[in-house]
Amino acid sequence: MTIRESMTSFTNSIGIDAVGFLSMDQLEQWEEVAYTYLPSAKSCIAILLPYPLKGHSNSSLLPNQGRISEASVSYDYHKLVGADLDKIKAYIDETFLVKSVALCDTHQLPERVLSVKAGLGIIGRNSFLVNENYGTSTNIGLILTELELIDDLVDLSELDDLCIGCNKCIASCPNSAINEDRTINVNVCISYLTQKKELSSWDMDHMNRNIYGCDYCQMACPYTQRAYENYSKQSNMNLISLSELIENQVVFNRYHQLDSTVDSASVIDIDNATFKNTLKKTSAGWIGKKRLQRNAIVSLRHHSNELSDSMLDSLKNDQRIDIVRTVENTIQSIKEHQ
Repeated sequence: MTIRESMTSFTNSIGIDAVGFLSMDQLEQWEEVAYTYLPSAKSCIAILLPYPLKGHSNSSLLPNQGRISEASVSYDYHKLVGADLDKIKAYIDETFLVKSVALCDTHQLPERVLSVKAGLGIIGRNSFLVNENYGTSTNIGLILTELELIDDLVDLSELDDLCIGCNKCIASCPNSAINEDRTINVNVCISYLTQKKELSSWDMDHMNRNIYGCDYCQMACPYTQRAYENYSKQSNMNLISLSELIENQVVFNRYHQLDSTVDSASVIDIDNATFKNTLKKTSAGWIGKKRLQRNAIVSLRHHSNELSDSMLDSLKNDQRIDIVRTVENTIQSIKEHQ
């Protein structure tokens, strides 16, 4: 068994069947960047960890409910991917007595581009990596290692363009953020808007009822839809609502999947301790409690009912300065569009 075959066998044994290998010169202009993490690196390994993406419609939301991206309602993917990367790194270092470095998201290498070069998919029309088995619903991890793993190179010209004849992701975007050249206009992308530190009146008007993230373009992808059908048959995730977590004082863990439909008031009223044990542990938690609460308030402006108007009015007297400021900006934005 070659070293590369041994590596593939190990990753498969821990449940990862999407793994690719790169020589350092395949990194091209990013090779020097990679050397800043491991100067002695000889190869790069890319892995994909899939997550469930069922699909939703905001039209199905009840009054005063908002939506958190389904890509972000599981346990923080940095920790999930990081745990698998640590297993692979330990196997390499201990078996072959070499140095390796694990990387997930918080680095300067282009994960999607390198995954394509490793033969794991293509860049889709919505700029996501599209894998034939998992669609767009994957998180990416990288390992730089002193091992030499390349005995053949992926011929990128032979990779099928999975997006030929399909524009479903482009058509699904509420804000027309997807460009024809497979890039995203982040200034109008809902996912980006929900992450911004400061929101304009236009931003609030175009966030719809999304409290964090979006997913529309991902869920429109036929490969992603097919992947969910396969994933759901094998999943042992425990679907739980935010209200249930709060009421029962449940600490969110890696086996939980938060219901993406949330009561806006539950987010607005959440305290620091509860946030730490619930939303903070998801992939949406990194933007912090205050920004999620702001977005939940903004979502109320899209409900258009007496209850949401009453909630906004009552929040004007809230003791939390940030909440009051957001409510005032939201009400002002509503007036500007009346």
